Amino acid sequence: MNTIGTGTLHTVQKAAITADVAALLQDTVTATSVVVDSVTAASFDAARGTSAPSTAQVSTTGWMSDLALREIVESGGAYQAGDRRLLVPSADFTTAPEVGATFRAGSDRYAVLTSELDPLGLFYELIGRRT
Repeated sequence: MNTIGTGTLHTVQKAAITADVAALLQDTVTATSVVVDSVTAASFDAARGTSAPSTAQVSTTGWMSDLALREIVESGGAYQAGDRRLLVPSADFTTAPEVGATFRAGSDRYAVLTSELDPLGLFYELIGRRT
């Protein structure tokens, strides 16, 4: 396992951690193929009074898990049983996935409740609820 020294993270250490995280997120035993759909823009047709969102799809692999009961309880009602955590490599995205995006794993679709970039910028943590 990699250890982080005091002070600034050395580029060699970050490269080693990045490789470890990438390997975990793409591991054929534990990784899941997912598609993340994000709204990138919306166009408005004034004549018809309608709008249409433009979406970007990112196909990637990630690591999905259930939320722990402790996390659900501590969320103060924001999370529910059945909500899932998805970790995906940030390098696969040109723009950050946001709340309102969706992700699909197989035939299951989830609405993104929260989206956070980890402190090293290696992966996004998405919390989703089945729709």
